[in-house]
Amino acid sequence: MRMAHSILKSLVIIVLSTLLTQCLPYDSRHHQYQNSQKAIFEKVDNSKVQSFVINPNKSHVVLKIYKQGKLANFGHNHVITVKGLQGIFYLNKQNEKSMAKMQFSVADLVVDDANERKLAGQDFDKLVSDTDKEATRNNLLGEKQLKANKFPIVELEVNHLTAEISDKKVQFEQGKNFAIEAQLRIRMLGEDYQQMIKSKVTLDGSHLKVQGDFVLNQTDVGIIPFSLFSGAIAVVDAVKIEFEIEAEK
Repeated sequence: MRMAHSILKSLVIIVLSTLLTQCLPYDSRHHQYQNSQKAIFEKVDNSKVQSFVINPNKSHVVLKIYKQGKLANFGHNHVITVKGLQGIFYLNKQNEKSMAKMQFSVADLVVDDANERKLAGQDFDKLVSDTDKEATRNNLLGEKQLKANKFPIVELEVNHLTAEISDKKVQFEQGKNFAIEAQLRIRMLGEDYQQMIKSKVTLDGSHLKVQGDFVLNQTDVGIIPFSLFSGAIAVVDAVKIEFEIEAEK
């Protein structure tokens, strides 16, 4: 009985710690995560590896979701903005061994911000009411899609870098752009998913910029695309993801 009580007490402490962490203001969560990543970095041979901490205020990640169906004119294309991206890029002297670890809270996703819709282009010029934004957000975070209550964090890892041009080596040079391919591992909904992506890397002194875009199918990562009236109003499975991430030493 004493052992069972001890185990139960430990589980309660873990659950409470998790809940309290999610209730922390974004800045506190951000610093907490960065400190944990720096602790990992300290165990790495930093004579071979440089670390660049993501600046969430200078980074921009958007998901573009498109409507389809016979009654599509009654729906909207959507822009989902990732806020509060946290993480660290590790640049190895053997550049192909470089990697990145990132994460974000699904609760910080922003749906159909007016400025973001303007930036996204004419496919997104239709006005979206606050009521529709809230309905979209509820669907996004709900049980048929991101299941935010059960899986509050999405984790990302980038590794296995190769040059986009096969006869070149991966080589990051100061002040120059370099095109790479890499493996993106996405951990969400309790599962791991992998996809190859292309990006452009720019190293400028103590600053690092990584930018690109790729298409991700919702069904490939365990999400059921939104649909009403037997598909008369629905969203396309393929989501376009555009990113420009800045990090600093």
